[in-house]
Amino acid sequence: MLGVNIDTTRVEMLRVGIPDDVLGKIGTDADIVLLNRSTILAADTALTGVLIGTPESQAIAANSLMLSNMTASGDLALYVNKAGASQMVLWADGSTGDTAIMAATGQSADIYIAGTKEYDFAADNMVIGSGDGGVVLAGDITIRPPNLASGAGDDDVAGADFYIKGALGRGSGDVGQLIFQTAQVAAADTVQTYET
Repeated sequence: MLGVNIDTTRVEMLRVGIPDDVLGKIGTDADIVLLNRSTILAADTALTGVLIGTPESQAIAANSLMLSNMTASGDLALYVNKAGASQMVLWADGSTGDTAIMAATGQSADIYIAGTKEYDFAADNMVIGSGDGGVVLAGDITIRPPNLASGAGDDDVAGADFYIKGALGRGSGDVGQLIFQTAQVAAADTVQTYET
């Protein structure tokens, strides 16, 4: 909402918005741009006033919100107020291309899938998968290098899988089993499994 003085006794309130495909520019030189893109934008496609040079980008659907910092080496950052002090929670570094998820001291960065915490990253440990080993039978986790040609996991591709077999623990429940799997590449033999 925007207040506009009509005369000395009245202030009219006007609703201000940004239509589709109109750039919302921030800064004297319009360094930061906000855009509601009404049509599909193909991957790696430049967009005047928004994406410059030869972009490294995924395709986006119609009616997608775009936020762009066009300043060379300029960053994007998101902050929250944590107990009266600003805490950075997301940082995209324009000079290096790195993206960082920031958590306060003593806290963790978590990833939820379908409403369930599946990844928990803390200073001294990383938890993959949901559930509690003391209550729910632990599931298996596979860390697999991608197929170099297609990007999809493939058991017949030369490489190595790293399994954490939660259901095969021995002893207290805090003890699990690690399985290293390597591919037999001669004549497309099946994958052989080796355990530690």
